[in-house]
Amino acid sequence: MHAVCVAPAHRGPDGPARALMEAAVDFAREHTDYTWLTLGVREDNYRARAFYRRIGFHGLGKTIPYPLDSTKFVRILGCPDFRVS
Repeated sequence: MHAVCVAPAHRGPDGPARALMEAAVDFAREHTDYTWLTLGVREDNYRARAFYRRIGFHGLGKTIPYPLDSTKFVRILGCPDFRVS
């Protein structure tokens, strides 16, 4: 998945973004062998970072340069419960 974009009128804790992300995580669980699921979110996108935390992603303490703006960074978040042993 490259991005999750939801019209402002449909944002919020009960909006479609949660269902879209849950479906993507479920799909990845069913169709991959990976033990971790990660995503990147621009460091100054506080709303998106809060959303991802609410659905179970946690900061991994890793960043990478944001390719469209060399003054910004992307924070890497992981879903530690992606594969429960």
